[in-house]
Amino acid sequence: MKRILRSSTFWFAIASIALICDNFINTGSEGLLLAFSNYPLYTYLTSNVFNHFPRNANLVWYSWHFITYICCGLIIDIFRYKMKKT
Repeated sequence: MKRILRSSTFWFAIASIALICDNFINTGSEGLLLAFSNYPLYTYLTSNVFNHFPRNANLVWYSWHFITYICCGLIIDIFRYKMKKT
């Protein structure tokens, strides 16, 4: 349990779920917090290449946001593991 709580992947997943819940409840941020907390994903999803998804397809936005946050956490965990090993 201690290992999971020290994992960056776990905390990035929690942060992503919190941002998704905030956007789903729509507490007044109008989706700006979700979109700009992951700006490279936002620019990619709104580009002409990936423009065939409608703007209100929340499942696509939420799943991509969660996946990219998990990947960021994994990258940080791998980097920490490599630094600790050397």
